[in-house]
Amino acid sequence: MKREIWRVSTCMLMVESLAWLLIGATVFLGCNNQITEDVIPKEFTVQNRDAMSQIVYADEIAGESLQFYTTDGWTSTYAGSTGTANWLTFDPKSGNTAGQYTVTFHLEQNITGSERTATIILTCNGSDVTVTITQKATTKDGKLYEEPFDVYVAGNAVNDKGEHIAMLWKNGLPQILTDGTSAYSVYVSNGDVYVAGNKTWKNGKVLYENGGRSIFVTEDDVYVAGSVQNNRSIAVVWKNGVPQYLTNDSYNAYAQSVFVSGDDVYVAGYIAGSFAILWKNGVAQYLTNGNDWAYAESVYVSGDDVYVAGAEGYFWPVAKLWKNGVEQNLKFIGTNLRGEPTNMSEANSVFVSNNDVFTSGTEFWDISFFPTLWINDERQSLSGHQTFSVFVLGNDVFVAGIYAGFTTTRARLWKNGVVQDLTDGKNDAEARSVFVVNK
Repeated sequence: MKREIWRVSTCMLMVESLAWLLIGATVFLGCNNQITEDVIPKEFTVQNRDAMSQIVYADEIAGESLQFYTTDGWTSTYAGSTGTANWLTFDPKSGNTAGQYTVTFHLEQNITGSERTATIILTCNGSDVTVTITQKATTKDGKLYEEPFDVYVAGNAVNDKGEHIAMLWKNGLPQILTDGTSAYSVYVSNGDVYVAGNKTWKNGKVLYENGGRSIFVTEDDVYVAGSVQNNRSIAVVWKNGVPQYLTNDSYNAYAQSVFVSGDDVYVAGYIAGSFAILWKNGVAQYLTNGNDWAYAESVYVSGDDVYVAGAEGYFWPVAKLWKNGVEQNLKFIGTNLRGEPTNMSEANSVFVSNNDVFTSGTEFWDISFFPTLWINDERQSLSGHQTFSVFVLGNDVFVAGIYAGFTTTRARLWKNGVVQDLTDGKNDAEARSVFVVNK
């Protein structure tokens, strides 16, 4: 009888102990759950927490959007990244009031061969939520990602000796051009790479001693637009090294861009202090009336339409686009009560793709520079200071220009608005022209 009582007591003790263990486990798990809740401050309610720590593949261009509520207005900080700077952008970057928000993340495809991580901090009333996005070096099938195209950029740089050198970048890798001090334009034809600057190069070697501001290649013919000095500057276009003079030495004139369509050769340029001009087969068409300074910097032909980008105005230049000789003022940052621009601007490159007109240029507001891309009549601000060239391939838009630091400028390339710096800012450099071809 005592043994039975002992057994029952023992069983009851075991059950009671097990019950306390279960209660303890429940309390412990409840505390753990509370700790997880406390990771996010009360100022934020995040609906999809998985988006706070993301892993994406090298070929992906978007992350998972972050959805959240805030109790007040909020701001954000891009806390930096490993790998190439600014490969990730996000929008919106702030909110003025309490409410529901969705932040979307846009990525540049990872061609670096290395994994990279970006960190973004959202802040509301002094409390932070951190978002990290890691982009793998490989695609989902484990292969390194390569762009389906090659990107060529021509430009200028200063070396450690203080010497000016002509540069060509292919997919971000630099090449110094032989005997070059400047490079302004690049063109790729049948696998051959042509560059115009203080000389004309083909595949990195000097093709012609004469150079220029723009180059165009069709079949076996190489056209270069530029100017020569003979008392004054004379506008000229070379065909296979043979010059055709567009002006005489009565005034200073400059040929800035050349485009060939069929048997017609178009050259955009200007006479200093007066006219913006388009030459067709050597015959001048005046785009402005000559009452003010005007510049024609770029020409592009699409079907029967001829587009020219430039600016008019000396003290207050306004970016302009001419289509078949009819001018259009490109949209600017601000206007006064009369609808007049309150900032200066210039357009220096035009490209047409699928009936959309892409124009790159720069706006000047107060003491600041704003690199700008106009798509038809809509303007898009880029991060940096100045643009010189635009090129479109498929759905991708490439822009070349500069970022100006405190002491030096960097050669900069934008792809769909995402920055790729071609130089590190140690010495001055600039990206003057971009050309893209499918591999």
